[in-house]
Amino acid sequence: MSVAATGIDRIAAAFASHGKRAALMPYLMGGYPSADASAEAGLAAAAAGADLIELGIPFSDPLADGPVIHSAATDALARGFVDEVLPRAALVSRTEEVARTLASRPAATVRAAKAAVWAAVDLPLAEGLRREQELAALAQSSP
Repeated sequence: MSVAATGIDRIAAAFASHGKRAALMPYLMGGYPSADASAEAGLAAAAAGADLIELGIPFSDPLADGPVIHSAATDALARGFVDEVLPRAALVSRTEEVARTLASRPAATVRAAKAAVWAAVDLPLAEGLRREQELAALAQSSP
């Protein structure tokens, strides 16, 4: 299989690469039991033949996922893997607030943020977290 350019391309390639209707895609909770351990688990799954890895993002109300995923998400949240948790009712207003803040920044800062988000999709967890910290510092230092 050739190396695909984007995450979406890699998903399509994983399904097309072996002529089957399904691909092996284990689910891992990001940050559980720790950031390093979740990254190691992802690498082990890839080495064992996973076509894709679904990385769960911890949040405070994963009712549809059941008790095991809820427990892993709660633990990852407690360890600080996510820095802000909102009730569903507050998501739209908080998203609008973040959008207004971004819109008030210089265009170059917004372009850098957009580029960083797209680049981070295809990065290993530790590198993505490092880039996120760099971006946060840049955004906070911009007028």
